[in-house]
Amino acid sequence: MQSSVPYQVRRHVGDNLTTFDSKEELDKIKKWHPQCALLIRVKVPDDSRSRCPLGAKFGALPEEIVPLLQAAQVLRLTVTGVSFHIGSGAMQFRAYREAIAAAKIAFETSARLGMPKMHVLNIGGGFTAGSQFKEAASTVKAALRYYFPNEPGLIIMDEPVRFFAEKDHPTCKAARNYDSTVFGPTCDAIDTVMKGYRLPELNVDYWLVFPNMGAYRAAAGTSFNGFNTSDILTYLAYSN
Repeated sequence: MQSSVPYQVRRHVGDNLTTFDSKEELDKIKKWHPQCALLIRVKVPDDSRSRCPLGAKFGALPEEIVPLLQAAQVLRLTVTGVSFHIGSGAMQFRAYREAIAAAKIAFETSARLGMPKMHVLNIGGGFTAGSQFKEAASTVKAALRYYFPNEPGLIIMDEPVRFFAEKDHPTCKAARNYDSTVFGPTCDAIDTVMKGYRLPELNVDYWLVFPNMGAYRAAAGTSFNGFNTSDILTYLAYSN
């Protein structure tokens, strides 16, 4: 359960859109930011093929949608749409279609309860770069046409953070490589950076560069075994 502090900050800075998936969140929003527009976050039917599935923690189950929308009505909060996230680094693109279908049910449920018409659909992130993105985009486009064919004014939002951080294709150089495993400095075998990767022969003091790591690298770092995380060096590149 989140602290009430984020809602106080949102109200202060004028951030007027957030998600909820529990009655407790609604109570805090009512207390600290009642003017905020809300998206009900629904649980994705299947996020098992994602690198970082989020459904175990986030999202309302199908049987919870009606009670949550009714609770929002009682509290006189404004629910403007639906949000979902199929997990970061998703590889099963059918999950997008299933999630959009679940969102459509939530839209219809809201209308059946006599609530103001929903007009926002946040399809989350999880998009990978390269050829997989085209398949994911095609799946999303087809699902939107099927489930939301006549929704004038519908706002579609997404969060393509991983897509912007990843490379679109690998750069290959001729070199003799070997099947390799790279471990971190701790004593735990779980501290495996990568396994079964082709690398050239390495020596002590060589550096391995992992481009486009993004913010998740720092967020997941620990000081286990007394090894501190490395410093973050920020470079800004400009081009015309």
